[in-house]
Amino acid sequence: MADLDLVALWKKTRDPRLGPLAAAARPKELEALVAEVRGLTAKAAAERVTKLTPVKDPLVEEALFRLLEQPQWRALTAAPFFKAAALALGASEGTRLAALGARYGDLIPTTVGVKYGRTLVRAGEAAQKVKWPSLDAEAAAVLQTHTKPAKKGRTLDELFAAVYAAPADDGPRRVLADALLEQNDLRGELIALQLAGRDPERVVKLLEKNAEKWLGPVAKAVLPQFAAFERGFVDSVGLFRSASLLPKALGHAEWATVRHVHLSVDRWADAKVRALLVELLTAPQMRALETVRWVRPDVLPALAEKKPGWRLLGVGAGSPSKVDLPACLARLPRLHTLDVDFAGSKATLRWVTDPKVAAKVSRLRVTSPGAHASAVWSRANDSGFAELELTAGYDPRNPDVHVAGERLVFTRGEKTRELDQLKVEMLPAPDYWADAAEDVARFRAGWQAGRRSATN
Repeated sequence: MADLDLVALWKKTRDPRLGPLAAAARPKELEALVAEVRGLTAKAAAERVTKLTPVKDPLVEEALFRLLEQPQWRALTAAPFFKAAALALGASEGTRLAALGARYGDLIPTTVGVKYGRTLVRAGEAAQKVKWPSLDAEAAAVLQTHTKPAKKGRTLDELFAAVYAAPADDGPRRVLADALLEQNDLRGELIALQLAGRDPERVVKLLEKNAEKWLGPVAKAVLPQFAAFERGFVDSVGLFRSASLLPKALGHAEWATVRHVHLSVDRWADAKVRALLVELLTAPQMRALETVRWVRPDVLPALAEKKPGWRLLGVGAGSPSKVDLPACLARLPRLHTLDVDFAGSKATLRWVTDPKVAAKVSRLRVTSPGAHASAVWSRANDSGFAELELTAGYDPRNPDVHVAGERLVFTRGEKTRELDQLKVEMLPAPDYWADAAEDVARFRAGWQAGRRSATN
């Protein structure tokens, strides 16, 4: 049959197995039309996607997925683009779209990212409810004719290497999962379950028994209880194991899937350990790394010199040094969030709320602001940060999880241009964060009272 039959069958059944085959049969000009969207404004991008939607072509949809997986627009003004993209993909594989939306808070770790994620999840869930015709005998024959047989002799080592080479791509993980399942390897089950977002209880049991083994050489630096797996591979780690084992953990491909690293500030005290940590965090194997907490200020120049592609940086600014923070941040091209474990000094406050810092990152997150919460808000507002988050504390086992009382998220109003849009989220407050939680709650109450008085 002609290649065009593949496209017709895909449009009729939306069978996910036909998508890549049909896309390969289409003219590359269509893909270029979508790729050009990256060079447009969010408004122009929305118009381009809207015009391409009636085409209902597999190549267009695959290109749109790639755009969404590496979002270029992150402000509220990009809402028309995300709505247009969700509409264009509304008839595609809903599971894939919903899964992408579920992790959008990681791709754009702001309230805006969460909002756009919900848009994609709703579109994906709606798509899953659509009943498409199943493949008939003729269509199945077409699929079999065009499906290339798997390469012979591809070893598991090669399949793992393919995952590490493209950690953001689910395709190599699916291929590896199939190969492992054929050999009754439980790792294949873990990958398949997490990719599908199914049976979390089974996932917990698998990791309880096998996490340390599946960490591989990463376990030299990471205890299993400080590691989180996503999509079948280690995704988040806490570097709390004995520093003497760090040299044995360096240079291994298994680090390629790690997106989040957290460690205590005191880990940087020893010069030898500091050099090892800099080497690890800026190693070429760390190609997926997005979040690093907590870093001592005086180590920032050495880390920034490598120009890593991190999105969030946590600085333990107990006593700010003479480090030129804006200059360091300028060498982190993808950074959008600065997270500060605040120690309450005015010097720290001046250091992190410098207008030059606000020009480099859009979001400032301050932990344990104490009695200085009002001053933090005032300086962040004047400096030009697009968003400010205040919270009392975090889980010491996982600093990515904030756990103390109220979390206050301020965003800049479109009309007022001030940090006056407040969202309050309630979090569990352990006893050791009780005083800090009270400080945050007291500031919030005072801030709201002041706003009410100003409007009356």
